Amino acid sequence: MRIRLKYIFILIAAVIATAGAGTAFLAKSYSEEVQLVRSLKPVELAGMDSLIQLVPMDGAENRFVAEGEEDGRLFYALTDRDGSCVAEAGQYDYIDFQGDNDRYLFQQGEYFGYLNQDGQPVIPARYKEGSPFVEGWSVVWDETQDCIIDTKGKTCYRAKPNQRLTMLQDGYFLMENGYQLWVGSVTNKETLFYSKKGMSFDSYSEGFFWFSQDRDDGEIRLLCYNADFQQVFSDKTIQRTSGFSDGRCFIETGEGEKQCIGEKGNTVFQLKRDWLTGTSQFSQGLAWINDGKNNNWFCVNTRGDRVFSLSGTYSDCGAFEDGYALVIDDDYDNLKKGLADNRGKLALPVCFESVSWTKGRTAVVGYEGKLYFADF
Repeated sequence: MRIRLKYIFILIAAVIATAGAGTAFLAKSYSEEVQLVRSLKPVELAGMDSLIQLVPMDGAENRFVAEGEEDGRLFYALTDRDGSCVAEAGQYDYIDFQGDNDRYLFQQGEYFGYLNQDGQPVIPARYKEGSPFVEGWSVVWDETQDCIIDTKGKTCYRAKPNQRLTMLQDGYFLMENGYQLWVGSVTNKETLFYSKKGMSFDSYSEGFFWFSQDRDDGEIRLLCYNADFQQVFSDKTIQRTSGFSDGRCFIETGEGEKQCIGEKGNTVFQLKRDWLTGTSQFSQGLAWINDGKNNNWFCVNTRGDRVFSLSGTYSDCGAFEDGYALVIDDDYDNLKKGLADNRGKLALPVCFESVSWTKGRTAVVGYEGKLYFADF
């Protein structure tokens, strides 16, 4: 699955508030929303009058990727909270906010390289394609074939010209060639698993690989393999899975039963048939569940105990990051977003067009096409 990074920026607007940390945001009507927004400070960046979005860089302190547009052309800058640019607008044709090990994809002309959070290139722009670093490795294309490089730009693995690579966690990579796929290890520099006919890759996390397989009856069955590439949970007919997180995995069987299982395949707790888990896995020990009737959301812990319920009705809730989770209200005409904390309280009202946030409790939000900064 090739990631064409220049085109995957999620349209996220951002805001930094003048209100002190811990301010309670409550807005129940449009007039209250307007009053709230008026208390926020609009984002102003030198040389970027037509700012489209401002996104915190993964794992970086006080660094934001700014995207703007002028005469139909997108341009990017790297800035801090105070609006000071560490990489001026136009210096790079593209900067990605995703990354790790202080390595972030950038583009200059037709080529991609990697810079650090101070805007300095650490791997020169010499690749025709690139992807975010995953735990110290990244997949790039050097005009002839896919390669895996380390944080110093050293090539650690080369695929054949007709094979495509995708970096997974824990040093694993996926290699595909038409209907064939392999799983390999960067550290061992070898392939470890070759899929059976009709199998396609679904996901990997916490030492478990999930593959989907077409059956003769037309149904799709999910197969799970452990890190030794031994099939596990073969006694279950699984049609849907969330993948493992926090040692737990939601599955739905061919009979429509919904369970949360542990790493040994044991059923930790059953879910009611009409319950929905949304887009959220377990994260930071919590998982969101929708009651499937009144569109109400509640959180359970890894034992299945209900911890709290979220007041109000919403279309989806995201995974927890740094103690907060995205809350989404989609009425088909107007998508709104906010933040809930790990106690079920709204830290930001569900009234913004987009929301992202940092560990320092700086929210990145937008309202009616304008950008602001907000502490919470």
